[in-house]
Amino acid sequence: MEWDGASESFALDQRTPRGRSDPQGRGAFPVFLRLGAQHILSGWDHLAFLAALVLAARRLRSLLYVVTAFTLAHSVTLALAALELVDVSAFSGLVEIAIALSIAYVAADCLVRPRLARSRWIEAFVFGLVHGLGFAGFLRESLVREKAVGTALLAFNLGVELAQVALVSVAVLALAALPRKRDEEDPFLAPLLLRRLGAAAIVVLGLSWFVQRI
Repeated sequence: MEWDGASESFALDQRTPRGRSDPQGRGAFPVFLRLGAQHILSGWDHLAFLAALVLAARRLRSLLYVVTAFTLAHSVTLALAALELVDVSAFSGLVEIAIALSIAYVAADCLVRPRLARSRWIEAFVFGLVHGLGFAGFLRESLVREKAVGTALLAFNLGVELAQVALVSVAVLALAALPRKRDEEDPFLAPLLLRRLGAAAIVVLGLSWFVQRI
């Protein structure tokens, strides 16, 4: 749509069947804030990755480091791709495959090397770069208007982070509420049985997504 020499594009879906002109971009922030949160809450692959990170965490502080590393990493690649400094469309299929593999890897690492917690933040950062490209592919397709890219990027990223923090917080509170005997030999947030069963299930999920996406 052309408006006073500027162009606007609208993303329409079942929830938003109509577009409304907003040349100043005032309505972009709440729209993309909601889209960012919805993308996390409805993205089973991203939820599985977060679950794997929580299961692998030994203490709350280490989980904070890991989630922060993941957040910083996907914020970087999300910004680069959303601003078209990186062309995600050229390798979007590979990104989706890599996301599936990252899920299986982190969950398998939780099973095979449960006590090597110091490297978790490195894994989270590296795989966060990949997940950020996945976020960006969705964001570029959902832009309300070309001139509001900066606002959309900020709001979408904030929506992602708010949903992510909420989910991790709920998971930690749920784990803390589980009845268990404290064991200095097993100082993980999640009980041993839950950790093993959950990680195994996530490995299966990640590998199944990998097979579907190749």
